Amino acid sequence: MDGTDLAVASTGGTTTLYAALSLSGCLANGLWKSTNGTTWTRLSGFDTTAGTTVAPGTGRIVLSAAPNDPRLVYAAAADAFVNNAATLHGVYKSTDGGTTWQQLPNPPDNGASQYWYDFYVAVDPSDVTALYLGGLDVFRYAAGSPGAWTNLTNVYTHRGAPLTDTVHPDQHALVIASDGTLYAGNDGGVFMGTRGSAGSMTWSDRSAGLGAIQLYGASVSSPPDPAVPLRIYRGAQDNGVSRSDGTGPWVDTTKCGDGGLTAVDPTNPSIAYIECQNAVMYKTTDDGATWPQVAGKNLTKPNLGQDPRVPFIAPYVLDPARPAHLLMHVPALGKYRRRGELVSHQPRLRGRVTR
Repeated sequence: MDGTDLAVASTGGTTTLYAALSLSGCLANGLWKSTNGTTWTRLSGFDTTAGTTVAPGTGRIVLSAAPNDPRLVYAAAADAFVNNAATLHGVYKSTDGGTTWQQLPNPPDNGASQYWYDFYVAVDPSDVTALYLGGLDVFRYAAGSPGAWTNLTNVYTHRGAPLTDTVHPDQHALVIASDGTLYAGNDGGVFMGTRGSAGSMTWSDRSAGLGAIQLYGASVSSPPDPAVPLRIYRGAQDNGVSRSDGTGPWVDTTKCGDGGLTAVDPTNPSIAYIECQNAVMYKTTDDGATWPQVAGKNLTKPNLGQDPRVPFIAPYVLDPARPAHLLMHVPALGKYRRRGELVSHQPRLRGRVTR
């Protein structure tokens, strides 16, 4: 089992620790409590309310305690991870130090299924009856009326809609300042939220200067003469594929979720290949003016994205000696193409690969 969260509360010179231990589908998942960090007591009341010890069990568990009141604890649990998804199992509250628990209503998250990945709860230190929950969005729960959750970010106007470009999805951390300002950490960096007079929330991106983007890969063109602009492409985790000429800003190319590997034709920088997750590939032959899809989901050939053996970020290379040829390998299959078209199907690769 993994330690998936830790909360600390102090009052009257006594510090109370709460720990969440969880592994998807493990019937030993649960919460533990200690006042000295050495001896720990399992909070069996949480097991009973959340059903952690009943198959199929739960997945990741997160928690938060009121900083000055160790009796007040919030926890949330995800469902077990199945078919690359984990929905929200439940949100819970204890007012007696974890002995008994009350289940709160779930937020209206439109069936979000990434609670194995982006997930937290955070109690508001200035109003301990209020709770924040992070998933795809940031939600706030106001005590007193069941179902009183408010979506503070609305990163998707509805499932499948484009991003609102206000707050990046996939929330991982939240800091609540004494004046009520929120600092949300997500796959896009850090965003600051301030509440207006009518309770509305205004967000601004505060990621400038932070190295908050994880790259899967990058490529650089080889212009034949200095008059040809340099082309640099990068694929980033949950931040798509963007391009720069080495002097100006990074500009998005296509709306990928996760940007993968990229490749630029060494003889013609107007030709480039970019990849999104699950082997969805695009190609430009006009220096980025258009990006037709050449592989992946919703294509008859080659429809690599429907093959369960295709990794999330599929490896491929452009042959530098024959730049019209591109080679992609996925487990048990070799995919060899010319200019994005499937031209041969290689058998399983055998033997040792050496440098």
